[in-house]
Amino acid sequence: ETAADAITTILNAYKMSAEEAGTVSDQLFTTVRLGKTTFGELGASIAQVAPIAAAYGISIDQVLGAVASLTKQGTPQIRAAIQGTAGELGDAAFQGRTFQEALQLIYEKAGGSASKMKEMLGTDEGLAATLALTGKNAKAAANDLGELQGSLGATEAAFEKMADAADNQLTLLANNV
Repeated sequence: ETAADAITTILNAYKMSAEEAGTVSDQLFTTVRLGKTTFGELGASIAQVAPIAAAYGISIDQVLGAVASLTKQGTPQIRAAIQGTAGELGDAAFQGRTFQEALQLIYEKAGGSASKMKEMLGTDEGLAATLALTGKNAKAAANDLGELQGSLGATEAAFEKMADAADNQLTLLANNV
């Protein structure tokens, strides 16, 4: 139920067809695997982020790659980073560049200064997300995005892992009986 809710949220926000649900599911399971989040937490946060990210033309794999990177660092404030970046760079902030590239542009315009970035982005949350995806963290964030873009089959792998765990539990129970 939680997975279905997150998938339909993304499908609706991005005006995607039902045929794309498998791809979205693979990306969501990869995000949970890469990041420090649960499917329930991811579903709740994606409902906040997906509509604004879609409106700015930020692809779902870029959003989920950022979620994976940010949750590893305890900073899931993507919405604030999107709004702050768009406020600083204008409505076309994400046209012709990825989400991470736009954040990197903010980082460079501020000369890496956290106080200047906070002025530009307007919130501590936006600053935290930008710092977590740029500078010394840019390479790790790019790796997470790369994994998201190659996430085909993640749903099946997660299902098999859960089934194996259930089978193992049943075997242990049978052995104990």
